[in-house]
Amino acid sequence: MKLHTYALIFSILFQTHIQAQTITAHTSDKTFENVKLSQSVTIEDAGLKNELKSVSYGLRKKKVYLLAIIKIYVAEFFAADPTKLQKNSDEIIASLKTAGPVQLRLTVSRDLTGSQIYESFVEALKANDIDADKSSKELADVLSAVREVKKFNTGEVFSLTATWKDGNATLLIQKPDQSIQKISGPEKFVSDLFSIWFGKPADDRLADLKKALLK
Repeated sequence: MKLHTYALIFSILFQTHIQAQTITAHTSDKTFENVKLSQSVTIEDAGLKNELKSVSYGLRKKKVYLLAIIKIYVAEFFAADPTKLQKNSDEIIASLKTAGPVQLRLTVSRDLTGSQIYESFVEALKANDIDADKSSKELADVLSAVREVKKFNTGEVFSLTATWKDGNATLLIQKPDQSIQKISGPEKFVSDLFSIWFGKPADDRLADLKKALLK
C-alpha cells in the first residue's frame, strides 16, 4: 500500500512538473522609454521548450480628454522565426502561426486597472468587427483574465504568448504576479486577439504602435 501511495505521489509530481509553464525573458543592453528591453524569451510548456527572438518594439499611447496624450505601455514583439513574418497589414496575422510561437510583452507605463486594459482591448476588437459580448468562449476567457487583474503597477509586465498545433491554438497569459494562465481552443480566438495590435487600429496612436511593430 505504501509503495503504491509513493508511486502515485511521484506520478502526480512528475506530471505536474512536465505540464508546468515557464516564461523567461533575457534582457538586453537596450532601453526604450525607461524599459529594459529583452533580446529573447524562453517558453517552456508541457515539456516543450521554445526560444523566441526579438522582432520589434513600440510605445502604446492614447489621447484622453481630447487633447492630452498619455503613455500606456511598451510593447515588445517576439517570434521563434522572425524571417517567416509577413510584415504588412494584409498578411501579418496569418503569418504569426508560421513564425510562431509568438509573444507580445507589455510593460505598463503608468498605474492602470485591469478594467481599463480590458476596455481598451474591447474597443480595439470592436474596430475589427469583433463583438466581445458575442465572441468565442476562449477570447472571452482572455478578456476576463485581463479584467480580473485588480491593478497593473508602473513597470509591471503582462505577456501574451501564442502557440499553434493541429488546428488549435494555445495562449499563455503571464500576469504581473508572474502566474500563468493557459487557454486553448480553435485558432480563430488567437487571430482575433492579435487583431488588437495587427488588425485595423482603433485610433491613430494604436496605428503608430502597429507601424513600429511591423518594422
